Amino acid sequence: MSARIVRVLRKAFMELRVLRYFLAVAEAASVTAAAHQAHIAQPPLSRQLSALEKVLGVSLFTRRPRSLNLNAAGRRFRPIAQDGVRHAEQAAEAMSAMAQGEGAAVTVVASPPPLPTSLAGSDPVKRRADARGQCRGR
Repeated sequence: MSARIVRVLRKAFMELRVLRYFLAVAEAASVTAAAHQAHIAQPPLSRQLSALEKVLGVSLFTRRPRSLNLNAAGRRFRPIAQDGVRHAEQAAEAMSAMAQGEGAAVTVVASPPPLPTSLAGSDPVKRRADARGQCRGR
């Protein structure tokens, strides 16, 4: 593996770690409890959260003397962070399986675009919409 790829992977791992820290704090509502769960000291975890908020340009928590609660931005960001971590884990599992010679199946699912309202009452056998929603006669 090239040095560049290794650097990119390390950076990606670091970013995922920050998302995991955010999720741990969101779950525990406490930096101290999350730090204990994540096996990291509290000050570096607090710095990572502050850095994440700085990068995002918003505060994610309402800070109280003994707890942190997600604010509106944090509640909006939480499912995004969860999806990011889950997708990264799935990608790692797929690549690990591929590296071991297993044919990892990849399924791509996409919803078709909604049909234009002008087609709502038309006969679907006579008219169909292509991928861009354009109607074509049959």
